[in-house]
Amino acid sequence: MVVFFFFISALFSRIPLESIKTSSPPKIDGVLDDPVWQKARGYSDFRSYSPDYGGLPKEKTIVYSAYDADNLYFAFKCCESQPGKIIGTIGKRDTIIEEDLVGLLIDSHNDGQNAYFLVINPLGIQQDGIMDSSGSNDWSPDFIWESNGRKNAEGFVVEVKIPFKTLRFANTKAVKMRIGFLRKINRHSEEYSFPEWKDKGPVLSYLGIFQFEGITNKKVLQFLPAFTYMKRRERNVDDALDSFDEKSLGLTSKIGLASDLTLDMTINPDFSHIEIDEGYVDVNLRVDPLLNEKRLFFLEGLEHFKFAGCGGGSPIEKIVHTRNIVEPQWGLKLSGKIGKSGIVNSLFAVDKSRKNVEPSRPGDETKNSYYGLFRYKHIVKGDSYVGAVYTGKEYRFYTGEEITGGFNRVGGLDARIRLGGFITLDTFFLYSFNKMYRKDASDNNQGPAFGGIFKFEDRKNLFSLGYHDLSRNFELAPGRLRLNRNGIRTFSANAAQYIYPASDFLKQIALGYSGRMSRDKHFDMNEYSHELSIYFQFASASGLSLGYDFATEIYEGELFDRNTFFITGFSRPNKHFQLAFDYRSGDSPFYKSLPPYQGYLKTFLFSVDFHPIENFSTHFAWTNHIFHGDEVSTGDYNVSIYRNKTKFQFNRCLSLRGIVEYDTEYKQIVGDVLVEFTYIPGTVIHLGYGSTFSKEYPVYDRVYRCDSYKEIRSSLFFKASYVFRF
Repeated sequence: MVVFFFFISALFSRIPLESIKTSSPPKIDGVLDDPVWQKARGYSDFRSYSPDYGGLPKEKTIVYSAYDADNLYFAFKCCESQPGKIIGTIGKRDTIIEEDLVGLLIDSHNDGQNAYFLVINPLGIQQDGIMDSSGSNDWSPDFIWESNGRKNAEGFVVEVKIPFKTLRFANTKAVKMRIGFLRKINRHSEEYSFPEWKDKGPVLSYLGIFQFEGITNKKVLQFLPAFTYMKRRERNVDDALDSFDEKSLGLTSKIGLASDLTLDMTINPDFSHIEIDEGYVDVNLRVDPLLNEKRLFFLEGLEHFKFAGCGGGSPIEKIVHTRNIVEPQWGLKLSGKIGKSGIVNSLFAVDKSRKNVEPSRPGDETKNSYYGLFRYKHIVKGDSYVGAVYTGKEYRFYTGEEITGGFNRVGGLDARIRLGGFITLDTFFLYSFNKMYRKDASDNNQGPAFGGIFKFEDRKNLFSLGYHDLSRNFELAPGRLRLNRNGIRTFSANAAQYIYPASDFLKQIALGYSGRMSRDKHFDMNEYSHELSIYFQFASASGLSLGYDFATEIYEGELFDRNTFFITGFSRPNKHFQLAFDYRSGDSPFYKSLPPYQGYLKTFLFSVDFHPIENFSTHFAWTNHIFHGDEVSTGDYNVSIYRNKTKFQFNRCLSLRGIVEYDTEYKQIVGDVLVEFTYIPGTVIHLGYGSTFSKEYPVYDRVYRCDSYKEIRSSLFFKASYVFRF
């Protein structure tokens, strides 16, 4: 046992690294001519971690590190034997993940729980997010930092500047942070790291240790006022266009109570969407698609609401899904670290949206909904922790006589335990108290949910076992249940075998199995899913996956077949083209009928991206769904969505973007044009115009039809916001 733990300790020991302190900071211009880089130690001992571990890189990378009282500085010198094949475009931030990249992982708390993940393409364009200890990424957060990149005859150079006020860290004389460096080369389909990731396991444990002394630990103070104006037009029953003006002025602020504990406040926040959500076929959906959070107020600390044993294929997709808070009037949030081992995230918000709660009777008026969320994690060792959570949502109505309503309140515990280098056990227990919001409902329901996942994963193998049990009365209003289902008991198993051929063309083969056996307690029925798959990873950032899922599904007390064959693929053969497709064919129920019935569904998605020059791109996508019923044909459909998105980037800050989309189901043409100026996240100016043309348009409960396409709605949109940061 002593030898075993000595081996594990040595396996995940962290390398001490050096960052030079300077009084002459470098200019962030993508050129390594600053004196500090001549003095700084260069690290070049990169090794591959994808598709396999420990391989020598085909191209050399040297990284340098420096700091002063206010900022961190990094420089990457990336050699490339074929500079003409470097993939990098001038585009909008957070859209470069398929290009050649360098990256930084910064665990500023030195606790192995989460790390800032900053990546940069060869032209200095940014993408940022959070990586957890298992290597999963959340690209939603946006941070304020500076980068620049430039190609040259030897390859390219990237320089990075990160203000210490962007990071959260302990207020000590000597600050220790875990930092790692990455590089991705698309044409080889390989990714490298320094320090070396020796195998799968707690990814953040492989980062090197940097110590910084005499740095400025300022408490962040930030204000973000935002103004939004929208002029809308909608066609009415008289075939005329009604006009509406909407103006909004809001304020979001961030106050540092300590170096790693912040208070966020917002009043009438601007949560407007500047991007048209990509169309999806909604003719026969059981539940709405899961949308990612992109609103600034909710993002900081959101990673701590991840709950052990949830997500993936478990019945609980998210313990907290902040997109359920649709139209908040105001909110408060406290997030950060308490002491060496405590992590806290709490949120209170008032939502005036009627989307998730409807009055039970005509004449009832929806009042506000109140959300209260609290999360605490205590770090045990490494990425092991124990935690507690509370989520609550209160409903309010005015019935014309009195205020009435209901609630959903959930409390529970969770834990992640690392049993060895590659073995984890995630487990949780939750209990919900529910009162129906209807005035005439006397039910006061309550019920538990519990489960866990045991997982082993190393370089060649993956194996996991899971068990989850949700009672029939368990509800999770601020979160999201898979297919919106409670009253379900599930056993799950996953296995994979990774094979690494000795070939420059075929990089990896993965054989996979994913199984699930479930018991629906509402109907006392069983369903199952057994998926077999094979995945091939090739050079030139290409991949192909195919498989078959033997499955059934319970819906409205009936058992339906869900057997499905699928094949998906993607490739970026050169820096000008990128292709992707997804084909699925198999059994499916038709949900939108009473009663539902069995049918056969084919879906196909094809997309192509064309980048003729670095600052221009155009994207074409075709989505097609075809459904046929086995015995009846009332719900048969053949729906296609055609979409084009074209963008011209004048420089790193200013862009012009146009979108055209046609939906054959609704016979609608949607057009949208946007001029966008983004200096840093939060400091933006947007001016856009969008319109929808159709041969039919709904007004209240009726649908009006016409012979030719008419504009049924349009909007002129302007938004301006500015970050004041002290």
